[in-house]
Amino acid sequence: MTQAVLTDKLIEKAKPAEPGKRYCLWDALLPQFGLRVTDRGAKSFVVYKRIHGKVARITLGAYPTMSLKRARALAREKLEMVEEGIDPREEERRRKAAEAKRRRDTFGALFATFAERHLSKLRTGDETKKIIEANVMPAWRDRPVAEITRSDVHAILDAIEDRAPYVRNRTLAHLRRFLNWALERDLIDFNPAARISMLPEQRRDRVLSDAEIRLAWGAFGEMGYPFGDLFKLLLVTGQRRDEAATLERGELDRAEGVWTIPPAKAKNGREHRVPLSDLALEILDGLPVFRHAYVFTSTNGKRPVSGLSKAKARADALILKALQREAEAAGADPKKVKPIPQWRLHDLRRTAATGMAAAGVDRLVIGRVLNHADASVTGIYDRHTYEREKKAALNAWARRLRAIVGEPAPNVVPLRAAV
Repeated sequence: MTQAVLTDKLIEKAKPAEPGKRYCLWDALLPQFGLRVTDRGAKSFVVYKRIHGKVARITLGAYPTMSLKRARALAREKLEMVEEGIDPREEERRRKAAEAKRRRDTFGALFATFAERHLSKLRTGDETKKIIEANVMPAWRDRPVAEITRSDVHAILDAIEDRAPYVRNRTLAHLRRFLNWALERDLIDFNPAARISMLPEQRRDRVLSDAEIRLAWGAFGEMGYPFGDLFKLLLVTGQRRDEAATLERGELDRAEGVWTIPPAKAKNGREHRVPLSDLALEILDGLPVFRHAYVFTSTNGKRPVSGLSKAKARADALILKALQREAEAAGADPKKVKPIPQWRLHDLRRTAATGMAAAGVDRLVIGRVLNHADASVTGIYDRHTYEREKKAALNAWARRLRAIVGEPAPNVVPLRAAV
């Protein structure tokens, strides 16, 4: 048995063992602690100690990854544990198991499971994942879910509230749902997002005026394909943003003049047929055609467009420039021109509905055009498709919209061109 006071110099000079053999350099300062050397020259710190009547080897770590000083201190800890009747090997196995469970039960890992098992079945699942990924994952991805407190939830929500109050409420709702899922599976002992209040939300009633519609339409025209044409279609049809953004060629029947939104995309989970006015058909007929399915795309139809928020910001900038040009033409200072009041893409849908109402369309028919769920007793029994009424409503809105933006009706020659 080779015994000496272990030093870094002595360890570095230790030569490999003979082929197929091992040897130990024992520390004279701490009995039962030493350096094990293999025939390939690998060196590791070990402790040999009798546990439950049998001599056991406890490997502490490899040299030089583990320093001699750290190894000697760790060896003392292990030897003291044995003296107290504790098997260090069992403790290490428990520690590793707990660490593995900790890694499995991080927010990021568990939310991925939740998304696969639950969100993948929901129409709104992708939106939920985007909100959590943007607002929660940067702070919590590697946090064990069981360690997340109510204060942690408030910290996340407060950071969002400062810039987007409505997103704060959506984030809270999604967190509650996920954490309830974890609670039901005994992954956490309580839901830290429970009993946190939602912020009051004002019901939006923003509708673009005729002047604003003209400005927006002009901006959409400047933007062109894909976002400008997409935004025009939103205003003309009154359909939801994501339903239009993910439009596929197979959903369009040009001969019948109908856009069929499948149940998987419709918010209420029911197929929705949208009669296409002449104005809607003009927009669609002017779009490029790709090999792949998606109509509004920057990837040759392989995937639908993304980045709608940035495109909306570009539309705002173009609208402001148009206002500044008008001010300059009128002799006013263009620098003092203010943007139009804040609006969202969803307001185009409300504007279309309001335009149909102004054209004399019944509210029941407007609801059918918008594919609103009718939970009334009458709605439950009413199985009329309203195809004819919806077509008349959208045609009436198209005529009104043409008049607002100055678009000529089909097959009508503008007077200026006829001169």
